[in-house]
Amino acid sequence: FVPFHNWLPDAHPSAPSHVSGVMSGVMIKTGIYGILRTLTFIGTPSKLVAYSVLLISVISALYGVLYAITQHDLKRLLAYHSIENIGIIGIGLGTGMLGLAYHNATVALLGFAGGILHILNHSIFKELLFLSAGSVYLKTHTKDVEILGGLIKSMPQTGILFLIGSIAICGLPPFNGFISEILVYFGMFKGLAINNFFVVLTLIFGISALALVGTMAILCFSKAFSIIFLGSPRSEIAENVQCDNDKFITIPMMFLALLTLIIGVLPQHIFGLIQKPVSVVTGGNLAILSTEPLELLQTLSLYALAFILFVVVLIELKLFLTKNKIKKYETWGCGYNKPNSHMQYTASSYASPFLSALKPLFKKVFDIEKPRKLFPKSAHFSLHIDDIEEAYLIDPIVKGDEWFLSKFESLQSGNLQSYIKCGLIFLLIVV
Repeated sequence: FVPFHNWLPDAHPSAPSHVSGVMSGVMIKTGIYGILRTLTFIGTPSKLVAYSVLLISVISALYGVLYAITQHDLKRLLAYHSIENIGIIGIGLGTGMLGLAYHNATVALLGFAGGILHILNHSIFKELLFLSAGSVYLKTHTKDVEILGGLIKSMPQTGILFLIGSIAICGLPPFNGFISEILVYFGMFKGLAINNFFVVLTLIFGISALALVGTMAILCFSKAFSIIFLGSPRSEIAENVQCDNDKFITIPMMFLALLTLIIGVLPQHIFGLIQKPVSVVTGGNLAILSTEPLELLQTLSLYALAFILFVVVLIELKLFLTKNKIKKYETWGCGYNKPNSHMQYTASSYASPFLSALKPLFKKVFDIEKPRKLFPKSAHFSLHIDDIEEAYLIDPIVKGDEWFLSKFESLQSGNLQSYIKCGLIFLLIVV
């Protein structure tokens, strides 16, 4: 949760991708487990606790997805999305706590069911995304999305599996993220029936924030997928990538992708897995909930799956009918006779229109060398966005701490007699 999130975006790029998958899927959930265990001790939480958890979670979800959009390092991008998803889980738990605090069993059950199911769902689709990122890194030896591009041609399996993970994390049908996020929505909408102005105001804020988080997640992953896998290669690294035909890499990812689909199209069967933890926290039984919401979610997922299959069949049919009849030409480059990869969107330019409206929320660090003369020999532009909390809160504290401790550097002289003297002085003071 924000503001205790700063270690995560630094930890994930440093770890191997399969370790990042375990960190994101399992390790960071131990804090959520701690919250749930505490609830079993205290029973009904106070209203202040419920409001606090919901508010912190909303801030974390918005903060995480907003900074994910700004990232060029693929694993830092996924790390910020872990912060976002912990926020979504917290929104579900906060909604459930409000239901307990105001004695509304339906809100409590839906909130905790959505939050706990999202713990499971996130551990699946985020593992899939980290393993996909590891596959890309294994072939290209870089995590910088700005120098990739066109990898779908050489890495089709990884590209499709990354796309499935992206759809799931954005909360779109027919995959698992859709089910848990909609349950959280249902819980908040049911909470609007509670006859209390502050509850209604808080839940309207929560619903709006969760909708905005989903929108920004779509923006972020459409950027990530398109810049990495579509278009033309932006460097020699991306141009000379070997095919991803290693089954030891792709089979685990396929298994995770299948799990995202199974949970998305068969939500009723997954409810059995979360029945016990939800009942432990709420004291209620999920069976008292109407089955209509689950049937509706299943129907939506099945329609979405049918639409995707229909589009795939159409594409395959078109390729079959036009086989040996397709002629290849240069892409129209708006009158330029030598189109190249520099004419494509970059990750920065893709997100720039959205981010430019939110300038106060970032600390931007520019590195610019402007072109000079008619035929400039060199010019470059790079933009790095620092975490605003780290830049304005943590860094000043660390620098102040370093300044204070530097005043005592003379004590570490390397002289044994000095150390004995300090020890004797300390013993004297203690006595």
